[in-house]
Amino acid sequence: MRLFCRTSLLAALAVLALGAGSAQADFGVSSFTTATSSTQAGGHPDVTTTFTFHSHPDPSDPFGGQAPDGLVKDIILKLPPGLAADPHGAATCPRAVFGLAAQQCPPSSQVGEVNLVLPRLGPQGGAVFNITPSSGEPAALGIWTPGADQVIDVAAGAADGYAISALAQDVATQPSGLLSVSVTLWGTPNSHTRSNIISGGTIPPDPPSQWKPFMITPTNCVQPATTTLQVDSYGDPGHFLTYTSTLSPATGCEKVPFNPSISVTPDSTQADAPVGDTVNLALPQSSDSNGLVSSNLRKAVVSFPAGVSISPSAANGLQACTDAQFGAGSDTPASCPAGSLIGTTSVKSPLLDNPLTGYVYVGAPPAPPASPNPFRVFQEIKGYGLDIKLQGSVAADLHTGRLTATFDNLPQLPFSLFTLKLNGGPAAPLANPQTCGPATTTTALSPWSGQPDSTPFSSFNADWDGAGAPCPAIAPFAPGFSAGTATPAAGGFSPFTLTLSRQDREQNLAGITVQTPPGLLGVLRSVTLCPEPQAAQGSCGPESLIGHTTVGAGPGPSPFFVGGNVFLTGPYNGAPFGLSVVVHAVAGPFDLGNVVVRASIAVDPTDAHLTVRSGPLPQILDGVPLRLRTIAVTVDRPGFTFNPTSCDPLSVDAAISSAQGSSVPVSSRFQVGGCAALPFDPSFKASTQAKTSKAYGASLTVKVGSGAGQANIKSVKVDLPKQLPSRLTTLQKACLARVFEANPAACPRESVVGTATALTPLLAHPLAGPAYLISHGGAAFPDLEIVLQGEGITLILDGQTDIKKGVTTSTFRTVPDAPISAFELKLPTGPYSILGTYLPASAKNSFCGQNLAMPTTITGQNGVQIRESTPLTVTGCAAKPATRAQNLAKALKACRRKPKTRRPGCEAQARKQYGPSKKSQKARKGNNNRKRG
Repeated sequence: MRLFCRTSLLAALAVLALGAGSAQADFGVSSFTTATSSTQAGGHPDVTTTFTFHSHPDPSDPFGGQAPDGLVKDIILKLPPGLAADPHGAATCPRAVFGLAAQQCPPSSQVGEVNLVLPRLGPQGGAVFNITPSSGEPAALGIWTPGADQVIDVAAGAADGYAISALAQDVATQPSGLLSVSVTLWGTPNSHTRSNIISGGTIPPDPPSQWKPFMITPTNCVQPATTTLQVDSYGDPGHFLTYTSTLSPATGCEKVPFNPSISVTPDSTQADAPVGDTVNLALPQSSDSNGLVSSNLRKAVVSFPAGVSISPSAANGLQACTDAQFGAGSDTPASCPAGSLIGTTSVKSPLLDNPLTGYVYVGAPPAPPASPNPFRVFQEIKGYGLDIKLQGSVAADLHTGRLTATFDNLPQLPFSLFTLKLNGGPAAPLANPQTCGPATTTTALSPWSGQPDSTPFSSFNADWDGAGAPCPAIAPFAPGFSAGTATPAAGGFSPFTLTLSRQDREQNLAGITVQTPPGLLGVLRSVTLCPEPQAAQGSCGPESLIGHTTVGAGPGPSPFFVGGNVFLTGPYNGAPFGLSVVVHAVAGPFDLGNVVVRASIAVDPTDAHLTVRSGPLPQILDGVPLRLRTIAVTVDRPGFTFNPTSCDPLSVDAAISSAQGSSVPVSSRFQVGGCAALPFDPSFKASTQAKTSKAYGASLTVKVGSGAGQANIKSVKVDLPKQLPSRLTTLQKACLARVFEANPAACPRESVVGTATALTPLLAHPLAGPAYLISHGGAAFPDLEIVLQGEGITLILDGQTDIKKGVTTSTFRTVPDAPISAFELKLPTGPYSILGTYLPASAKNSFCGQNLAMPTTITGQNGVQIRESTPLTVTGCAAKPATRAQNLAKALKACRRKPKTRRPGCEAQARKQYGPSKKSQKARKGNNNRKRG
């Protein structure tokens, strides 16, 4: 507020007259009071403010009057919070009219009276007028006395809790200064007798039916109401002296009405959809001069309906307004970023012609440990020179996500309607419940009067389509699913991606169990398994990283996506391997920490396909229901995941579960190509020891090898020579299938007939284990079951046995589609040897000199089949000397490794040394002649 003098020359003369002498040191206020004609809270009494300046006897005054100790320059009067004036309680006098001649102001614009005490002149009575405020100003007053007319500007600032302040700047009344001021503002102006400045007479009060209240006293009976006066002087400008005066305690707060109502209207009633809400809080205000105004609102606690929650989709592009950018407690306009804007607000006040308007921002999370709740809402409401900033917290229930917004210590300013509109659309900050039915907003609204809270509520019905359709009795659950490798080339390395998804208004995703097709495997030896507790804590190192994940959360067409990492772990939940899927949940300005989802990886013992079983998927995080929409996992570590070598149509199968208890089987077709181009040339060798016996039988060792880049073996069938029959006594010792399936180690020792070892480039260590004879119900002969174990993996190779005409056939129909660089099966001799001997008596229990062969059929995963008669090498026989032909071949092979220039001489020497003798040459020549004859 600025106080305008009739002439600035008076101020200059006053400074010259008093100078800057010692009297200025005593400048100040000797007494200051503010009083009301009634202590009734929320009433309309007269309000009188009186203050007197320090003075001293004026030796130049023949009447012995007083002179002030200094000339007042500026006066700031700060009224108590809640003490206000309603400019609509009286007519207004245009500022220009008042400045030219206050006598021209309408008498109905007088709202009070003033009394000044001037040196030598004594008391000077005058009037206070309701002046038309300037643009951007809530109100203005004009003080008129016969000696001066001054405009007092009205404002409200954050530093004073938005209490009303009256400012008079550059005050000057006359050269001798000002001794005291008393201003009375009428509670109901047109109920008073007013001065007729022009005629010097008076104007009688208006009829009571026309009375309008002007002054409004605080509705706060809890805190004392204090008025503050600040003054400075021309002798020491800018150095303000401060004084306070406390009003008599307010009474009758129990009579102050407080009947707010609330309505919450969503822009869509569709369940599980982003929503923009409009909140209207109405507080009826009385204009009855004999009545009481409503209590001002001190605290508002608004609990949104159960199911209405923060929408993760709102995090797309979301920013936060920091405390520094918002500037709470200051009158500087906020500089919040555009990405933090989530709504608008408006306030209608009975004191103002037009609403105050503003914006709603997302506040930056407070620095820990200031608050465990990261969600805050800032409101800036502006107009009429006011810049009101409100800070609120939003608590999200950690188990349900229900939101409760709290705004406390609100300004003691009267309003009739407060409207807050939260943005709608895909990035709306809120989401509707996921189910249909009533959705009720509840409140606890606390008045400044100290009376009990008011608890109005508002309801709407969430529906299926936004047009009133009911939800189905059971929400649908038809999740989407796809899986496959990026490059489906047989046997080649390729990233593998799996994606599951759900639509809005479907049951929430809760977990998944995946079965990969046989042959889709990874090179485990290339990865360091993440140990515990790092796997559980989400702190695995890069040496365990095998892939990445992308998660989409939130309703509507634009879910919020965040990425994460996938780590391979050691044993988890009873399986030999596991996954630690770690997502750093950073949503806009909110860092909610790491979310860790575990999964187990089991290896099927028959065909080595993988079963990956996830743990529970998170449903809510820090009070924000995730409403998961999409989860994509890609295993993309270079040189890790590779395709099968079978081009048969396969599938990736899964079972997806929901948080509501449903489970849906899904499948994605999987097939690779290019199998025919894969080579298939495995080696297959067999041997037996020469020495046999009836008591200990015979031995057999089989070795299979395969090079890199070949198709894997699918099946093997061998027919043992008649000389190696199965022993009936051993077959009768076979372990029962039910015992073997429960625990192979429980099988009798007599059923263990051999051992096996397999080397694979996938593992750092070989797989090894025993070979059992297992009796399956209904089968004519026991099967040979080979149990291979290592690094937590167990594989069982099932060899079906058939015996016809003394020939034992063993068929391994389902060999895992996995690369095996070397495999060795040993069936030794012993009291429980599986193989016996069938030799003529002349053989003397020895295979030496016997021609042993096994018809063998090996089929590749790519369909290529190799049929051959595999000779059995007999070990333990006396070695025969090499023939001249064998020595020659060996020597010629060595010559081929020499430089070309030396090869002819080397070969000639080899033929001379190891070539046919003259006798054999002569015999060969004779044979040739006979053939020609």
